[in-house]
Amino acid sequence: RHLWWANTYLDWPDNDMEGQVRRVTTDTITSDVTADMQLSPVLEIELPYSAANPSRGLPILSGVDVSAIGQTTPTADWLDRNALLPYAITVGEVNPDDGALYAYLPLGVVEDRNGDSPVALTGIMYYKMPAAADGWGADHQVRLLWLVNGLSDSCDAPEELSTDEANAYCEDEANWISEKTLLQSYYDDFSVTGLQVEESHGSSAAVFAQKNNSGAYDPQLWHLADVLQSTFLTHSIDPSTSQRLTVGNIDQHLTAWGVGNLYVNEILNAVDEPTLMSDLTGDNVSTMLNAARPSAATGDYAELLYAVELSGRSVRLGELAATFDNNAFNFDLTDADLATEGLLRWKPYRYTVGGWQDTAIASNADTDTFISALETALDSTFTT
Repeated sequence: RHLWWANTYLDWPDNDMEGQVRRVTTDTITSDVTADMQLSPVLEIELPYSAANPSRGLPILSGVDVSAIGQTTPTADWLDRNALLPYAITVGEVNPDDGALYAYLPLGVVEDRNGDSPVALTGIMYYKMPAAADGWGADHQVRLLWLVNGLSDSCDAPEELSTDEANAYCEDEANWISEKTLLQSYYDDFSVTGLQVEESHGSSAAVFAQKNNSGAYDPQLWHLADVLQSTFLTHSIDPSTSQRLTVGNIDQHLTAWGVGNLYVNEILNAVDEPTLMSDLTGDNVSTMLNAARPSAATGDYAELLYAVELSGRSVRLGELAATFDNNAFNFDLTDADLATEGLLRWKPYRYTVGGWQDTAIASNADTDTFISALETALDSTFTT
């Protein structure tokens, strides 16, 4: 039943000025809801220090010698916190008594596909073992933690005011400010229903765009998508290299496929999938669209075609390489096969006064009209 609590909002009583949590202002914890508290689940992982694995499996800053990381070395000297940002993972400071670190990762809700009821919590922990590590070290301990974040108000009267003047000053609601703070935290029991360990061997992408404006549909881009569906996604062999066609050499075949004038941007050998996906969102997308269509006018459409390649190997619960003994999970990836997955993704955009914006079908009622127009526009474009 606790699953229903995940990321729910609560409201502290108004005009409470006596307790540790005081509420005076009408500020809300987010702009989307009228509430001043939120209950959020996180996974707490205790990372013990080990001389064999001084970084505790966490990413280290470039140029840092892992052997120089001692039991109480401050994280500012070696921990690459930017590498943890795509996962929203936070890491506290070193425990001076035993050198342990605590990592916290947010948990999302898994919903039943039939009825949308919450059935589990899910999260991702990111490890990057340095080559110099001699082993994993002691087991990492995991606990489920509920955080109660909320607003608490305060009034700081100027020091030069007398007691009566200070009281009068704080009677004015305009002199109170709200700050978001951690109000409480609770540990909770949980059961593991699924667990998978993935070892990334690199992620790459090639992004394509048509340079000229051709309306709502870019025929050259759709033609390329058709060709890639029968080559890239089927693991076809590249005759020029006698190797499988990869995202890194698709551009070498564009002219032969009749689409040699397309804009191409390659992002090769990203460390993992989340890092790659962060490179394919936000301002990075606007940069690519502006490079492909530098003279776009308001109302112009553009489409981006993403060819993505993910390589890695994995072991999950239920497989022979995953064992549970003495209240600890062990995963052995030694014999796991290295697999490469290819993906194609298409996304439309429209140029507005504020720049490029995502374009989506306005409502479900527009779906049939959209598909019909798409079929008509692409009838002569798809390769037969």
